[in-house]
Amino acid sequence: MVIASGVLALLGWASGFTPLIILAPSAVVMNPTTALLFIVVGGSLWLQREGLCGRSRSFRTLALASAGFVAAICVLKLADYVVGLPFHVDGLLFGAELKRLAGYRAGEMAPNTVLSLLFCALALLVFESEDRLGRRPAQMLILACGLIALLALIGYI
Repeated sequence: MVIASGVLALLGWASGFTPLIILAPSAVVMNPTTALLFIVVGGSLWLQREGLCGRSRSFRTLALASAGFVAAICVLKLADYVVGLPFHVDGLLFGAELKRLAGYRAGEMAPNTVLSLLFCALALLVFESEDRLGRRPAQMLILACGLIALLALIGYI
């Protein structure tokens, strides 16, 4: 579902079909960089599914590289929010069109979206890790991501 929503949003940006990037007239457009990161995160999770990574080391390497790419983009965007970097990674794809349609700070990725994607990417990086007590850090990161999503849903309600 995550990959499909990202692909549909990128198709909307590429074709100019706005119903694929704006779900409701009062909603904010889906940033094309967010859509790309959705695809990469979903792909990393798909590559890490049970059995696939066990059969091929290259699948595991690609999955970790994909998660690392998402984490790097998210760290850059968070640094942009904190210290005001002049390099906006979320405006690289469809920049002119994004400024025309955007509602939130010229189409920037929302901070909660960036933080959630960072938590997902970090969870994918430590997907199979377990500490001495049997706890898995990936579960805590995904719970944090879920909490951010729950707060957003409560806000919309």
